[in-house]
Amino acid sequence: MEPKVKRPADVNGLTIKMLKEAIPEKCFNRSFLQSFSYIIRDFLLSVVVTALYIKFVPVEMPELMFNKFLWILTQLVWFWIQGGIWTGFWVIGHECGHHAFCTVDIISDIFGFIIHSLLLVPFFSWSYTHGMHHKNNNNLLTNETHQPPTGKGFAKVYGYIFDLFGEDGYAIVRIFVTCFWGWPLYIFFGISGCRETPNGTRLKGLHSHFIPNTNAFHKNFPSWKVWLSTAGVGSVIFGLYKWILYRGWSEVIRHYIGPYLIVNFWLVLYTWLHHTHPSIPHYGTDKWHWLLGCMSTIDRDYGIFDYLHHDIGSTHVVHHLFSKIPHYHAKEATEKIKVILGNQYKYSNQFWLYSLWETAKTCHFVEGLTGTQFYKIFRPHQSVDA
Repeated sequence: MEPKVKRPADVNGLTIKMLKEAIPEKCFNRSFLQSFSYIIRDFLLSVVVTALYIKFVPVEMPELMFNKFLWILTQLVWFWIQGGIWTGFWVIGHECGHHAFCTVDIISDIFGFIIHSLLLVPFFSWSYTHGMHHKNNNNLLTNETHQPPTGKGFAKVYGYIFDLFGEDGYAIVRIFVTCFWGWPLYIFFGISGCRETPNGTRLKGLHSHFIPNTNAFHKNFPSWKVWLSTAGVGSVIFGLYKWILYRGWSEVIRHYIGPYLIVNFWLVLYTWLHHTHPSIPHYGTDKWHWLLGCMSTIDRDYGIFDYLHHDIGSTHVVHHLFSKIPHYHAKEATEKIKVILGNQYKYSNQFWLYSLWETAKTCHFVEGLTGTQFYKIFRPHQSVDA
Protein backbone atom coordinates (compact mmCIF):
# COMPACT_ATOMS: atom_id res chain seq x y z
CA MET A 1 0.00 0.00 0.00
CA GLU A 2 3.04 2.26 0.22
CA PRO A 3 5.83 2.81 -2.32
CA LYS A 4 8.31 -0.03 -2.63
CA VAL A 5 11.56 0.52 -0.78
CA LYS A 6 14.83 0.56 -2.69
CA ARG A 7 17.01 -2.25 -1.31
CA PRO A 8 20.44 -2.42 -2.93
CA ALA A 9 22.56 -5.51 -2.82
CA ASP A 10 25.27 -4.50 -0.36
CA VAL A 11 26.97 -2.01 1.94
CA ASN A 12 30.76 -2.27 1.79
CA GLY A 13 30.43 -5.84 0.56
CA LEU A 14 27.83 -6.84 3.16
CA THR A 15 24.41 -8.04 2.05
CA ILE A 16 21.24 -8.63 4.02
CA LYS A 17 21.47 -12.28 2.95
CA MET A 18 24.92 -12.59 4.55
CA LEU A 19 23.67 -11.05 7.78
CA LYS A 20 20.59 -13.27 7.89
CA GLU A 21 22.61 -16.42 7.26
CA ALA A 22 24.86 -15.55 10.21
CA ILE A 23 21.88 -15.70 12.58
CA PRO A 24 20.65 -19.11 13.81
CA GLU A 25 17.26 -20.05 12.39
CA LYS A 26 15.79 -20.40 15.89
CA CYS A 27 16.22 -16.65 16.42
CA PHE A 28 13.45 -16.07 13.90
CA ASN A 29 10.99 -18.29 15.78
CA ARG A 30 8.05 -16.31 17.20
CA SER A 31 6.43 -18.16 20.08
CA PHE A 32 3.12 -16.95 21.49
CA LEU A 33 3.70 -18.70 24.81
CA GLN A 34 7.19 -17.30 25.21
CA SER A 35 6.08 -13.78 24.27
CA PHE A 36 3.03 -13.98 26.54
CA SER A 37 5.23 -15.12 29.44
CA TYR A 38 6.92 -11.71 29.36
CA ILE A 39 3.55 -10.00 29.68
CA ILE A 40 2.96 -12.12 32.78
CA ARG A 41 6.44 -11.27 34.08
CA ASP A 42 5.90 -7.53 33.67
CA PHE A 43 2.41 -7.78 35.17
CA LEU A 44 3.71 -9.58 38.27
CA LEU A 45 6.52 -7.04 38.68
CA SER A 46 3.99 -4.22 38.48
CA VAL A 47 1.64 -5.90 40.98
CA VAL A 48 4.45 -6.51 43.48
CA VAL A 49 5.76 -2.93 43.45
CA THR A 50 2.18 -1.60 43.60
CA ALA A 51 1.46 -3.72 46.68
CA LEU A 52 4.64 -2.48 48.36
CA TYR A 53 3.80 1.11 47.49
CA ILE A 54 0.25 0.84 48.89
CA LYS A 55 1.49 -0.86 52.07
CA PHE A 56 4.33 1.49 52.96
CA VAL A 57 3.54 4.88 51.42
CA PRO A 58 0.73 6.96 52.99
CA VAL A 59 -1.98 8.26 50.67
CA GLU A 60 -1.98 11.76 52.17
CA MET A 61 1.00 14.08 52.30
CA PRO A 62 2.30 14.42 55.88
CA GLU A 63 2.14 17.78 57.67
CA LEU A 64 5.77 18.15 58.82
CA MET A 65 7.99 19.85 56.21
CA PHE A 66 10.71 17.19 56.23
CA ASN A 67 8.13 14.40 55.97
CA LYS A 68 6.51 16.26 53.08
CA PHE A 69 9.85 16.30 51.30
CA LEU A 70 10.33 12.56 51.86
CA TRP A 71 6.77 11.85 50.71
CA ILE A 72 7.25 13.80 47.45
CA LEU A 73 10.63 12.16 46.85
CA THR A 74 9.04 8.74 47.41
CA GLN A 75 6.35 9.56 44.82
CA LEU A 76 9.01 10.44 42.26
CA VAL A 77 10.92 7.22 42.95
CA TRP A 78 7.64 5.32 42.66
CA PHE A 79 6.88 6.94 39.30
CA TRP A 80 10.35 5.99 38.09
CA ILE A 81 10.08 2.33 39.17
CA GLN A 82 6.52 1.71 37.98
CA GLY A 83 7.08 3.67 34.77
CA GLY A 84 10.22 1.64 34.11
CA ILE A 85 8.23 -1.58 34.45
CA TRP A 86 5.40 -0.29 32.27
CA THR A 87 7.93 0.56 29.56
CA GLY A 88 8.42 -3.20 29.28
CA PHE A 89 4.73 -3.46 28.34
CA TRP A 90 5.23 -0.70 25.79
CA VAL A 91 8.13 -2.63 24.22
CA ILE A 92 5.97 -5.76 23.90
CA GLY A 93 3.20 -3.69 22.30
CA HIS A 94 5.78 -2.29 19.89
CA GLU A 95 6.85 -5.85 19.11
CA CYS A 96 3.22 -6.72 18.38
CA GLY A 97 3.17 -3.90 15.83
CA HIS A 98 6.06 -5.58 14.03
CA HIS A 99 4.19 -8.93 14.21
CA ALA A 100 7.13 -10.36 16.15
CA PHE A 101 4.88 -11.37 19.05
CA CYS A 102 3.73 -14.60 17.40
CA THR A 103 3.11 -16.18 14.00
CA VAL A 104 -0.57 -15.16 13.85
CA ASP A 105 -0.74 -11.49 12.90
CA ILE A 106 -4.27 -10.89 14.18
CA ILE A 107 -3.25 -12.12 17.64
CA SER A 108 -0.28 -9.72 17.58
CA ASP A 109 -2.67 -6.94 16.57
CA ILE A 110 -5.14 -7.72 19.36
CA PHE A 111 -2.51 -7.81 22.08
CA GLY A 112 -0.72 -4.76 20.69
CA PHE A 113 -3.97 -2.80 20.47
CA ILE A 114 -4.88 -3.57 24.09
CA ILE A 115 -1.41 -2.91 25.52
CA HIS A 116 -0.75 0.28 23.61
CA SER A 117 -4.24 1.68 24.10
CA LEU A 118 -3.80 1.28 27.86
CA LEU A 119 -0.63 3.40 27.50
CA LEU A 120 -2.43 5.97 25.29
CA VAL A 121 -0.63 4.91 22.13
CA PRO A 122 -2.78 4.88 18.94
CA PHE A 123 -1.69 1.36 18.03
CA PHE A 124 -2.49 0.87 14.34
CA SER A 125 -1.73 4.48 13.42
CA TRP A 126 1.61 4.51 15.20
CA SER A 127 2.53 1.00 14.00
CA TYR A 128 2.15 2.29 10.46
CA THR A 129 4.31 5.40 10.92
CA HIS A 130 6.82 3.40 12.95
CA GLY A 131 6.98 0.93 10.07
CA MET A 132 7.72 3.86 7.77
CA HIS A 133 10.55 4.81 10.11
CA HIS A 134 11.99 1.30 9.71
CA LYS A 135 11.65 1.49 5.95
CA ASN A 136 13.27 4.92 5.74
CA ASN A 137 15.66 5.10 8.68
CA ASN A 138 17.93 8.18 8.58
CA ASN A 139 16.57 9.35 5.24
CA LEU A 140 16.49 13.14 5.60
CA LEU A 141 13.19 13.40 3.74
CA THR A 142 11.14 10.28 4.41
CA ASN A 143 12.23 9.05 7.84
CA GLU A 144 9.43 9.32 10.38
CA THR A 145 11.22 10.13 13.62
CA HIS A 146 13.72 12.61 15.06
CA GLN A 147 14.48 14.32 11.78
CA PRO A 148 17.49 16.59 12.29
CA PRO A 149 16.77 20.27 11.58
CA THR A 150 18.81 22.25 9.10
CA GLY A 151 21.07 25.02 10.36
CA LYS A 152 18.64 27.83 9.52
CA GLY A 153 15.73 25.88 10.96
CA PHE A 154 17.62 25.21 14.17
CA ALA A 155 18.70 28.83 14.57
CA LYS A 156 15.14 30.02 14.00
CA VAL A 157 13.62 27.69 16.61
CA TYR A 158 16.39 27.33 19.18
CA GLY A 159 18.69 30.32 18.66
CA TYR A 160 16.74 32.41 21.18
CA ILE A 161 17.10 29.65 23.81
CA PHE A 162 20.86 29.62 23.25
CA ASP A 163 20.98 33.40 23.69
CA LEU A 164 18.79 33.30 26.79
CA PHE A 165 20.13 30.29 28.67
CA GLY A 166 23.48 29.49 27.09
CA GLU A 167 24.75 26.15 25.78
CA ASP A 168 24.10 24.14 28.95
CA GLY A 169 20.75 25.81 29.49
CA TYR A 170 19.71 24.87 25.98
CA ALA A 171 20.70 21.23 26.63
CA ILE A 172 18.56 21.13 29.78
CA VAL A 173 15.56 22.64 27.99
CA ARG A 174 16.02 20.31 25.02
CA ILE A 175 16.16 17.19 27.20
CA PHE A 176 13.07 18.20 29.17
CA VAL A 177 11.00 19.21 26.15
CA THR A 178 12.04 16.22 24.03
CA CYS A 179 11.66 13.55 26.71
CA PHE A 180 8.43 14.78 28.31
CA TRP A 181 6.67 16.67 25.50
CA GLY A 182 8.19 15.09 22.41
CA TRP A 183 5.81 12.16 22.28
CA PRO A 184 2.48 14.08 22.39
CA LEU A 185 3.88 16.73 20.03
CA TYR A 186 4.75 13.98 17.57
CA ILE A 187 1.58 11.88 17.67
CA PHE A 188 -0.72 14.91 17.62
CA PHE A 189 1.16 17.25 15.28
CA GLY A 190 4.00 15.28 13.66
CA ILE A 191 6.72 17.46 15.23
CA SER A 192 10.16 16.04 14.23
CA GLY A 193 8.46 13.66 11.78
CA CYS A 194 8.88 13.23 8.02
CA ARG A 195 9.57 16.01 5.52
CA GLU A 196 8.16 13.96 2.65
CA THR A 197 4.91 12.04 3.05
CA PRO A 198 4.30 8.34 2.24
CA ASN A 199 2.54 9.63 -0.89
CA GLY A 200 5.72 11.21 -2.28
CA THR A 201 4.76 14.84 -1.61
CA ARG A 202 6.41 17.38 0.68
CA LEU A 203 4.72 17.67 4.06
CA LYS A 204 2.13 20.43 4.23
CA GLY A 205 -0.67 20.72 6.74
CA LEU A 206 -1.97 18.24 9.32
CA HIS A 207 0.21 15.30 10.40
CA SER A 208 -1.68 13.49 13.13
CA HIS A 209 -2.04 9.90 14.32
CA PHE A 210 -5.65 10.43 15.38
CA ILE A 211 -7.31 11.55 12.13
CA PRO A 212 -6.91 10.02 8.65
CA ASN A 213 -4.63 12.29 6.62
CA THR A 214 -2.24 11.91 3.70
CA ASN A 215 0.70 13.52 5.52
CA ALA A 216 1.05 10.69 8.06
CA PHE A 217 -0.47 7.81 6.07
CA HIS A 218 -0.40 6.48 2.55
CA LYS A 219 -3.60 7.30 0.69
CA ASN A 220 -4.54 3.59 0.67
CA PHE A 221 -4.02 3.03 4.40
CA PRO A 222 -7.41 1.97 5.84
CA SER A 223 -9.00 4.90 7.66
CA TRP A 224 -10.82 2.52 10.03
CA LYS A 225 -7.47 1.60 11.56
CA VAL A 226 -6.84 5.24 12.40
CA TRP A 227 -10.32 5.66 13.89
CA LEU A 228 -10.03 2.41 15.86
CA SER A 229 -6.68 3.55 17.25
CA THR A 230 -8.23 6.86 18.26
CA ALA A 231 -11.19 5.06 19.84
CA GLY A 232 -8.83 2.83 21.83
CA VAL A 233 -6.99 5.82 23.28
CA GLY A 234 -10.24 7.72 23.78
CA SER A 235 -11.85 4.90 25.72
CA VAL A 236 -8.89 4.76 28.12
CA ILE A 237 -9.01 8.54 28.58
CA PHE A 238 -12.72 8.23 29.35
CA GLY A 239 -11.91 5.51 31.89
CA LEU A 240 -9.34 7.82 33.51
CA TYR A 241 -11.97 10.57 33.64
CA LYS A 242 -14.41 8.27 35.43
CA TRP A 243 -11.62 7.16 37.79
CA ILE A 244 -10.97 10.80 38.67
CA LEU A 245 -14.67 11.38 39.35
CA TYR A 246 -14.89 8.41 41.72
CA ARG A 247 -11.50 8.52 43.41
CA GLY A 248 -10.06 11.97 42.81
CA TRP A 249 -7.03 13.39 41.04
CA SER A 250 -4.48 12.29 43.62
CA GLU A 251 -4.97 8.56 43.08
CA VAL A 252 -4.97 8.86 39.29
CA ILE A 253 -1.81 10.97 39.29
CA ARG A 254 -0.02 8.60 41.66
CA HIS A 255 -1.12 5.36 40.03
CA TYR A 256 -1.31 6.30 36.35
CA ILE A 257 -0.21 9.74 35.19
CA GLY A 258 3.15 9.73 37.02
CA PRO A 259 4.28 6.30 35.73
CA TYR A 260 2.82 7.10 32.30
CA LEU A 261 5.09 10.15 31.98
CA ILE A 262 8.10 7.93 32.69
CA VAL A 263 7.01 5.55 29.93
CA ASN A 264 6.91 8.50 27.55
CA PHE A 265 10.36 9.54 28.75
CA TRP A 266 11.83 6.14 27.94
CA LEU A 267 10.20 5.63 24.55
CA VAL A 268 11.37 9.04 23.34
CA LEU A 269 14.83 8.56 24.84
CA TYR A 270 15.29 5.26 23.00
CA THR A 271 14.29 6.61 19.61
CA TRP A 272 16.37 9.75 20.15
CA LEU A 273 19.59 8.16 21.41
CA HIS A 274 19.59 5.25 18.97
CA HIS A 275 19.44 7.43 15.87
CA THR A 276 21.35 10.46 17.08
CA HIS A 277 25.12 10.46 17.56
CA PRO A 278 27.97 12.49 16.03
CA SER A 279 29.20 9.36 14.21
CA ILE A 280 25.81 8.32 12.80
CA PRO A 281 25.19 9.62 9.27
CA HIS A 282 21.91 10.83 7.83
CA TYR A 283 21.40 10.69 4.08
CA GLY A 284 19.71 12.59 1.34
CA THR A 285 17.62 10.58 -1.09
CA ASP A 286 20.51 10.67 -3.55
CA LYS A 287 22.69 8.62 -1.16
CA TRP A 288 20.25 6.74 1.04
CA HIS A 289 19.19 3.13 0.65
CA TRP A 290 17.45 0.73 2.99
CA LEU A 291 20.39 -1.37 4.21
CA LEU A 292 22.54 1.72 4.72
CA GLY A 293 19.73 3.22 6.78
CA CYS A 294 19.35 0.07 8.88
CA MET A 295 23.03 0.19 9.79
CA SER A 296 22.78 3.85 10.78
CA THR A 297 21.79 3.20 14.36
CA ILE A 298 23.66 2.38 17.55
CA ASP A 299 23.34 -0.11 20.41
CA ARG A 300 23.78 1.17 23.96
CA ASP A 301 24.11 -0.35 27.42
CA TYR A 302 21.31 0.52 29.87
CA GLY A 303 22.21 -1.75 32.79
CA ILE A 304 19.16 -3.03 34.67
CA PHE A 305 16.85 -1.25 32.25
CA ASP A 306 17.92 -3.67 29.52
CA TYR A 307 16.23 -6.34 31.64
CA LEU A 308 13.11 -4.29 32.33
CA HIS A 309 12.81 -3.11 28.74
CA HIS A 310 13.50 -6.40 27.00
CA ASP A 311 16.88 -5.28 25.59
CA ILE A 312 15.33 -2.82 23.15
CA GLY A 313 18.27 -0.46 23.62
CA SER A 314 21.11 -2.96 23.49
CA THR A 315 19.83 -4.82 20.40
CA HIS A 316 18.60 -1.92 18.31
CA VAL A 317 20.84 -2.58 15.31
CA VAL A 318 19.57 -6.11 14.77
CA HIS A 319 16.03 -4.89 15.38
CA HIS A 320 16.33 -2.52 12.44
CA LEU A 321 17.77 -5.24 10.23
CA PHE A 322 15.25 -7.95 11.22
CA SER A 323 12.28 -6.41 13.03
CA LYS A 324 10.43 -9.73 13.31
CA ILE A 325 13.07 -11.26 15.56
CA PRO A 326 11.47 -11.39 19.06
CA HIS A 327 13.30 -9.60 21.84
CA TYR A 328 14.15 -12.88 23.61
CA HIS A 329 16.27 -13.92 20.60
CA ALA A 330 17.69 -10.48 19.82
CA LYS A 331 20.77 -10.72 22.08
CA GLU A 332 21.94 -13.93 20.43
CA ALA A 333 21.24 -12.50 16.97
CA THR A 334 23.19 -9.36 17.88
CA GLU A 335 26.24 -11.37 18.90
CA LYS A 336 26.19 -13.15 15.54
CA ILE A 337 25.88 -10.07 13.34
CA LYS A 338 28.56 -8.21 15.31
CA VAL A 339 31.07 -10.69 13.91
CA ILE A 340 29.93 -10.01 10.34
CA LEU A 341 29.59 -6.24 10.72
CA GLY A 342 32.99 -5.81 12.34
CA ASN A 343 33.85 -2.12 12.71
CA GLN A 344 30.62 -1.19 10.95
CA TYR A 345 28.74 -2.23 14.10
CA LYS A 346 28.06 0.80 16.30
CA TYR A 347 27.98 0.39 20.08
CA SER A 348 28.41 2.61 23.13
CA ASN A 349 28.82 1.49 26.74
CA GLN A 350 28.77 5.08 27.94
CA PHE A 351 26.38 5.66 30.86
CA TRP A 352 23.07 6.47 29.25
CA LEU A 353 22.43 9.68 31.23
CA TYR A 354 25.80 11.04 30.09
CA SER A 355 24.95 10.01 26.51
CA LEU A 356 21.68 11.92 26.80
CA TRP A 357 23.51 15.04 27.97
CA GLU A 358 26.20 14.69 25.30
CA THR A 359 23.59 14.23 22.57
CA ALA A 360 21.73 17.37 23.62
CA LYS A 361 25.03 19.27 23.69
CA THR A 362 26.56 18.09 20.41
CA CYS A 363 23.84 16.95 17.97
CA HIS A 364 22.02 20.08 16.84
CA PHE A 365 21.64 20.36 13.09
CA VAL A 366 22.75 19.13 9.67
CA GLU A 367 24.07 21.34 6.90
CA GLY A 368 21.72 20.13 4.17
CA LEU A 369 19.22 17.54 3.00
CA THR A 370 21.33 15.92 0.30
CA GLY A 371 24.39 13.72 0.31
CA THR A 372 25.78 12.32 3.58
CA GLN A 373 25.22 14.53 6.59
CA PHE A 374 26.49 14.40 10.18
CA TYR A 375 25.23 16.36 13.15
CA LYS A 376 26.96 19.68 13.82
CA ILE A 377 27.23 21.76 17.00
CA PHE A 378 25.40 25.08 16.94
CA ARG A 379 27.33 28.10 18.13
CA PRO A 380 25.35 31.22 19.05
CA HIS A 381 25.58 33.95 16.40
CA GLN A 382 27.30 31.61 13.95
CA SER A 383 26.39 31.89 10.29
CA VAL A 384 24.38 28.93 8.99
CA ASP A 385 23.55 28.48 5.34
CA ALA A 386 21.44 25.32 5.30
